[in-house]
Amino acid sequence: MSGDKAIRWSTVAVVAAVAAVAVVVSYRHALQLVTRYGEAGLTGALLPGTVDGVVYCSSMVQLHGARHHYHVPPLAR
Repeated sequence: MSGDKAIRWSTVAVVAAVAAVAVVVSYRHALQLVTRYGEAGLTGALLPGTVDGVVYCSSMVQLHGARHHYHVPPLAR
């Protein structure tokens, strides 16, 4: 493996690890919040994922627009 590939893959690995930690922390925080305010069961378990899912979708729409020189819809901002 060349030095450039090693740098690239090690960067991917570290970013993936940091992202995994962020997902766990974000989910646990949101889960505590929704359960504190009365959501339980399946709804309580799924609701925190919707927040991160919307953030991810918005980010991908903005990235796609930037890469292809498209206008980014206001809701994605």
